[in-house]
Amino acid sequence: MDYLTLDALRARVRTDLTDAALSAVITQQSAAITLALGAEPNDPMSEEFSPGPTEGVWLTFRPASVTEVRDLDAVVLLDPMCYRLVGRLLLPASSWPRCIRVTYSIADRAALLALLEGVCLDLCRLAVTDMGGEQSEQIGDYRHEAKDVQAERAKVLARLNTIRGIRPALAR
Repeated sequence: MDYLTLDALRARVRTDLTDAALSAVITQQSAAITLALGAEPNDPMSEEFSPGPTEGVWLTFRPASVTEVRDLDAVVLLDPMCYRLVGRLLLPASSWPRCIRVTYSIADRAALLALLEGVCLDLCRLAVTDMGGEQSEQIGDYRHEAKDVQAERAKVLARLNTIRGIRPALAR
């Protein structure tokens, strides 16, 4: 899934790159975002887990609601009384089956996609700047230093931590 359109990138970045080259940049940076998140934000979202009998299951995105939890071995739906949702953590009431699929809708998906579009735009800007071979230079009193692309990239990707959140260590 591309998180940014070619027209949106063209409107915000001045470059001589072709549409095909810019589309490739968008696809590469979108793939980096998906890799950092661990999954694409689909609607509805469906994830499979093989949890321990009493372990909580961390959903990738904050759910608005859980549509279903299915036991994949017995191919049956679990009763909503068999689990409870606490933020992004899905806890079993007693114990989980060996393998489950959780289907849910993402909370405030529009805001999530807007954030992903902004991150993708910033990553694409960095990639386009890096492709242009921007270099540090000094002429008399004038001094220009190129950005450290990798450091800037790490800062931009760090904005995804608001989505992923930090999973606390649970005592066992």
